[in-house]
Amino acid sequence: MKMLAKLLAVVCLSCALLMAGSNKGGRVAAVASLPNPLGFADTVVGGISEVRTATFFNVGQVPLYFTNFQAPPDFAIVQNTCAAYVPVGKTCAISFVFRPTHSGTIGEDLFLYGNMSYPYVQGLMGNGIQR
Repeated sequence: MKMLAKLLAVVCLSCALLMAGSNKGGRVAAVASLPNPLGFADTVVGGISEVRTATFFNVGQVPLYFTNFQAPPDFAIVQNTCAAYVPVGKTCAISFVFRPTHSGTIGEDLFLYGNMSYPYVQGLMGNGIQR
C-alpha cells in the first residue's frame, strides 16, 4: 500500500509539471500537493483530531500566490505558511484538524485560488465515530 501511495505521489507531481509546461502563451503558476488526499485518524463526532499537514509545491514557472482558501465545514486550517508567495521550486504547508459533525466517512475538499489558471483542490478525508 505504501508503494502505491508513493507511485501516486510521483504521478501527481509529474502531471502538475506537465500542466505547467503545456502553456505555450507564457510562464504559468502551477501547484501540486502531498499527500492528496490528506487522511485523518478516526475521530469522535464533536471532537478534534490530531493536526495533519499537507505540503504544497510550486511546480510552475513563476512565483505562486494564493488569494483565497475555502475550507470545508468538517475541517479547519490551524496553520498556513502559504499565505505569502511561494517562490518557484519551493514549498509551503497548510495544517488541518478534522472536526466531524456526524459519523461515517467524510470526504471534503479545500479549494485554493490564486494566480494559477485553475482552482486547486486538496482532498481531506476522515471517519467520524460515535463514542
